[in-house]
Amino acid sequence: MISSTTRFMFGMVVLALSTPVPAEDVAKALSAKLPDGCTIEVDVRRDETPACWRLQCADAEPRKLGCDVTELHQVAEIKASPDGRWLALISVGEGHPILEIADLREWRKLDRYQSPCSVNPYPGTISMGDWQAGQLGIESDLDLTVTQDERSPDSIGDTRRYGLWPEGCELVD
Repeated sequence: MISSTTRFMFGMVVLALSTPVPAEDVAKALSAKLPDGCTIEVDVRRDETPACWRLQCADAEPRKLGCDVTELHQVAEIKASPDGRWLALISVGEGHPILEIADLREWRKLDRYQSPCSVNPYPGTISMGDWQAGQLGIESDLDLTVTQDERSPDSIGDTRRYGLWPEGCELVD
C-alpha cells in the first residue's frame, strides 16, 4: 500500500513536470563563484543536450572541464565551498536527486572529475544548506544514517538536518 505522503509527493512531481515554463524563465546554466575570482559553470541539460562544465577566469579563455561527468546528468544546483576546495552539487535523474561533492582542486589541476563523496537519499529527497566550518549543511526527509536497504517510502517524514564532511564523506547529526 502506498502512503498518502508518497502519493502527495508523486502528485507534486507530476504537476511540476506538466506545468509549462516560459522559455525566458528557464536557466541555461548554473554557476558558482570561487574565491580566486573564477566561476565554475554548468549547462542545464535539456532533451539530449549534454551538461557541459566550464571554468571562467577573468585573465583566461573559458576552460572546458568535461560533459556529463556527474552520476546523474541533470544538474539542479551547485555550491562551492568558501575555500574553493569542494563543489557540492545535486544532480537529478527521473525525478530522483543525488548529492555529490567534487574535489575542485583535483578537477582543475588534472582535468578529471572526482567525487569522493556522494549521498543517495532514495526514496527521499535532499537539499543543500550552507558551508560552515568545512562541512556542508544538508537536509533530507529520510534518515540518512540507515542503509539504503533499510529505507522505504513509509520512512519518509520530518526534515532531518546533517553536516557533511567532504573528506571521508562523514555525515554528522
